[in-house]
Amino acid sequence: MSDGTGHRETTLQRAASPRPDVELLAGSAPQCQASLEEDFALLDRVEDGAPPTVRAWSCTQTAVVIGVGQNAAIEVDLDHCHGSHMAVMRRSSGGGAVVVGRGTLQYAFALPYTLSPALSDIGRTKALCNEILMRALAEAGIDADLRTDHGGDLMVGNRKAGGVALKRRRRALLLHGTILTEADIEVLARTLRHPSREPHYREGRTHEEFLINLGPVDEKLFAAKLTALLAKLG
Repeated sequence: MSDGTGHRETTLQRAASPRPDVELLAGSAPQCQASLEEDFALLDRVEDGAPPTVRAWSCTQTAVVIGVGQNAAIEVDLDHCHGSHMAVMRRSSGGGAVVVGRGTLQYAFALPYTLSPALSDIGRTKALCNEILMRALAEAGIDADLRTDHGGDLMVGNRKAGGVALKRRRRALLLHGTILTEADIEVLARTLRHPSREPHYREGRTHEEFLINLGPVDEKLFAAKLTALLAKLG
C-alpha cells in the first residue's frame, strides 16, 4: 500500500496506526482478542503479497465484538457485560455486533483482488465466500438447508445462523464472520440490544425468534475443507 510518497506501506508501518484493528473497550478477553487480531494479521500478510488464505477459530472466553461504525451503548447492554465480566471490543471491519465464545465458530478469508474478478464487488465477494463456506459446512457434516441473503447472512429458513464483516485494502480484503453452532441464544439476547439496523427479513423479531444454531461442527475438519475449497480458486 502506498504511503502517499510512492513508497509501499509495510505491515510494521500499518501497526503504528493510531486506531488498532481490534480496540478493547471494556473488560478483558485476551484469547478472543488475540484470535481476532490474527484475522487482521492475515490481511496484512496478503496485502503485502502472501497467497490467499482462510482460517477457522474458536475461543472459550466470551466477548462482544462490534463493527467499526457502531456505538457500543446503542448495540450492547453494557451494564450486563460489566456484571457478567464480559469484554467488549471494536473491530476495524464493518458489520454488526456479535457475541463470540463457547458455541460459536469464527472464520476469516484474506484474499488478493487478483484471485477472482468477483472480489471487485462487495456483493459478489460475499456470495463467493459464502458459497465456499456453505460447501465446507456441508462437507464437515452440517445437514441443513443453508442459504444467504444479499447482505451475506447465513440462514436456515428465515432465521440467521451467521453474519459477515468486511474490510478492504488496496490489494486485498478480509471477509470474516461468526457462525452459531451451539451458542446460548438467551445469553446473546441479554447481551445484545435489538440492532439499530436490521435485515428486511428479520421483521422486528427478537433474538430468540430470529437466531438459530447449526449444531456442533468439527473445527479442524471445517478448516481443512475451507482450505481445500479455496485452493481450487487459485
